[in-house]
Amino acid sequence: MNKTKEKLIKAALAPKKELVTPRFLDCSTGHVTERDMDLLKRDDCQIVTYQFEYGTWVHVLQDKPYEFTYKILKLLGFSVGFIKVYMAARAAGCWFIKLDQDGETYEQFTHYEW
Repeated sequence: MNKTKEKLIKAALAPKKELVTPRFLDCSTGHVTERDMDLLKRDDCQIVTYQFEYGTWVHVLQDKPYEFTYKILKLLGFSVGFIKVYMAARAAGCWFIKLDQDGETYEQFTHYEW
């Protein structure tokens, strides 16, 4: 490989500023209800989601007041269990929640059998 090509590759790979690494909460789908998962899969869902084979990525809004977010989630029909998971992720500074069939389980969250 010639020197010019080598310099271009090194320059492209060298970070110009600190890389942003978003935080996410890895969470079992057992901590939300089947209805919550159905709501998250709807095309008209008011929360940004990304479906995958074994669950859903949920975008966590950080820019709205806590009380506003809680009321909106309640009005949209989400369970208290989902709201607790969402608010815990938000409090931890997470950008996303990964609701996964094989995700982590936590004592502080309700576990639903469905």
